[in-house]
Amino acid sequence: MTVLPRFLGDVLLLVALLVAAGCEASRNDNVAEQPQSLEREILSGDDSGADPEPLIGTGTRASSELNGSKQAVQSVDAEGLQEFIAERQGQVVLVDFWATWCGVCREGFPEVVKLGQKYAGTDLVITSVALDDAEALPEIERFLTEQLAPRPAFISSYGVADAESMDAFQLLSGTIPTLKLFDRRGMLRFTFGDGQPFTHEEIDLAVRQLLSE
Repeated sequence: MTVLPRFLGDVLLLVALLVAAGCEASRNDNVAEQPQSLEREILSGDDSGADPEPLIGTGTRASSELNGSKQAVQSVDAEGLQEFIAERQGQVVLVDFWATWCGVCREGFPEVVKLGQKYAGTDLVITSVALDDAEALPEIERFLTEQLAPRPAFISSYGVADAESMDAFQLLSGTIPTLKLFDRRGMLRFTFGDGQPFTHEEIDLAVRQLLSE
């Protein structure tokens, strides 16, 4: 009468030990596999199991063929940008200062593209200046092509957004995105961003105002 309970107790103890060892092994296996899993996620650019996002930007994607040709980017300094604006007297010019490493800039860029599409055929001219080093040029061209960005587009001749480029382009807060809107006489009338919150509806309203003048 006493042998069976002792036997059952030994069996239950053995089962408990096996279960505990299996759970511990599972945890160890998961820990061992985690770096490889993270490495695969980083290499694939996907940390959620969902379809990969575009490398840069969140707007409508388009190949170079769909866009007609690859977006060409020209180097520009502050004087060259002023010449560009002066040559467009009689038109309203919107300049978007951005960078490939600026997430907020990339997220907002499609809205600038939509603005250009909305006012296509009017006197609105939109251009962009990337505050990046020259090494980022292929990435800039790819992003602008995918976004169907307005042409022409520029890259700062001063390189990445540092004190020199910020001072040269008069970005007073030293932050991007910053958008500057010039009237038909080439006068700066509105600045959006530059350390202050803004909406693209505000930009739209300002564009309509200057186009009506």
